[in-house]
Amino acid sequence: MEPSASARLFGIPELASIVGSHLKKKDISPLMMTSRRMHEAMAPIFYKNLITTYDSSRGTNLQESPDGLNALARNIHYVKSWSSSLLFFVYYYHATTAYYDSNNTNSTTATATISSLVTLPTETIPGTPQQFSSKTLDLVQLVPLPAMTRLTKLKLTFSLGLFELRCPYNLPNYNNPQTSAIRLCGLLQLLPQLCDLSLCTLSVRNSWSAQLITSALLGMTNLKQLRITLAGKVRYPGIITLLFFSCPPSIERLHIGFAHPREFEIFDDSDMGTGEVEQDAERLFSRRTSPLINIRELTLVRWTDRTTTEEFLSIFRQCPGLEKLDIIFSVVPAGVDGADIGRICPNLRDIVYLGPDDDPGGKEMWPLKVMEVLPEAQIETLAFSWTLNRQVEGTVVRTTILRHSHSLRKIRITAHITSSAIRMIPETCGVLEAIHILRSTIDLSDAAGSPWASSKIIRLSLSVAVTMPSLSLPADIQYIPSYLKTPPTPLSQDEEHIFTQLEVFYRQIGKQTNMEALRLDRPANNKPIARNLAGEKVPFPGLLSLKGNVAGRPGYLDLLGGLSQLKNVGKGVVPETWDYKMAECAPEVDWILEHWPRLSFDVCSFFPRSRVPPHRVHIPSHYAVYVV
Repeated sequence: MEPSASARLFGIPELASIVGSHLKKKDISPLMMTSRRMHEAMAPIFYKNLITTYDSSRGTNLQESPDGLNALARNIHYVKSWSSSLLFFVYYYHATTAYYDSNNTNSTTATATISSLVTLPTETIPGTPQQFSSKTLDLVQLVPLPAMTRLTKLKLTFSLGLFELRCPYNLPNYNNPQTSAIRLCGLLQLLPQLCDLSLCTLSVRNSWSAQLITSALLGMTNLKQLRITLAGKVRYPGIITLLFFSCPPSIERLHIGFAHPREFEIFDDSDMGTGEVEQDAERLFSRRTSPLINIRELTLVRWTDRTTTEEFLSIFRQCPGLEKLDIIFSVVPAGVDGADIGRICPNLRDIVYLGPDDDPGGKEMWPLKVMEVLPEAQIETLAFSWTLNRQVEGTVVRTTILRHSHSLRKIRITAHITSSAIRMIPETCGVLEAIHILRSTIDLSDAAGSPWASSKIIRLSLSVAVTMPSLSLPADIQYIPSYLKTPPTPLSQDEEHIFTQLEVFYRQIGKQTNMEALRLDRPANNKPIARNLAGEKVPFPGLLSLKGNVAGRPGYLDLLGGLSQLKNVGKGVVPETWDYKMAECAPEVDWILEHWPRLSFDVCSFFPRSRVPPHRVHIPSHYAVYVV
């Protein structure tokens, strides 16, 4: 008898893996319960990536019954990546579960304890009391888990969310940063095979904890990607520099920084202390025998360590092969010359610098100076931000862009630069895929002045100044364009000139057939019409109107018919109506449904909701995962 299709499918693990990779865990779970064969076929997919939390709607909830933990014990050898809070990871990894005793009616509280599978270095802290004791019930089942030899990616969160705080289980205290540091180092000793490690809202409050963590990191010889986000409320001075010099030589991607100061944190202050962190950094630096030659990506977030220019450059001397540099909301020492960084790291391809308002080094515009000494046509990503009260010379931007115009793919500028400098970006960059300009405005004449060199733009965000005759009228006279008057009147000579430029501008956008996001806006003082509405949106004339739809009113929507990949439109991309809404019967509605099949209507507020096809409505949801 010919075997069924399902039997043939689940008899070939490779095919089962392909099918399972397209299913959510809530769909895989019922399959696993239908038969042993299906369980064996789908278990590697189900347990490959785990997200554990007390809230079962956000991840895997294993403590609802002992069956979940027993299932994990049987299948833990499939786990390759795990995301969890430190509390629940220790709870699961040390194979402890607690549940209600159905035979004991007096048992009203479930309590978990940590099994002594691993001896953690509590005895190395002189005079430190035992911090891991916990009240237990009579009925506690311990389920020892096998070693997780395949686990190569681990993400631990050290501050608990609201769901974890409401957990009914009496779990051990992890509010103490020193306790968390001990648990973390004990786990890292058990998982030397880790290649990818993320530590979120880690709190380091004293020198002892810092040395314990840095020693553990130095022993992670297989680690290639490390992301450490430190708790931002209380800072141990110099900790980012210390952690940088404690990275193992195998590191390829490194992200170190502080979380946002508003990040939820419940750590207590019982182990606050002071330490000579500078001496710790010097000690680690002296122990390093070779630079971190494998690092290709470095990200520093909210780095405020007080370093001299030479100390700042010593970081880059440790990673001469750096290709991607992100410095976000971090203070760069005054006097830093970007040319020095460019000479130390000649392979840089991506530069992202978002400077804080009080950054003294920002005045030197060092990211642009880095680009000036690098080989031509090498930089692919440029993103920089300066504060509102600083002016970036247009000639500097133009020179830098021209030097790398054949390689630049992504440009994000948040600064005051001239319209002519912005014009150089689409005019000269032939492989450009993303343009995002903030705090600067390009004149319509510059936006439409020359053909754009690239036809590969995926994301476009510009602020365009459309000069209308209203700007030359007295303040007490309201100007209403003729195409919005009833009945429509012939266009004036000035309006015809404006619409000629707009047509050229829209045609250039329409050639970007790969575009997914289009966000255009106009300056607040560039309104063509007096409005009494609270909104600040200023529509672009003719952009969302079809030609000939209204007599005497230009329409250029048909020029954008090639944007079949468009997913997001925003800012000034709205209809020229008083309420910024399209009528249900408007022909533009049918046109959009036909020509923009991937448009997300969740962020498209102007489209009539009654006309949105049911199959194109996105309903946000969090998948629920239950272990069988």
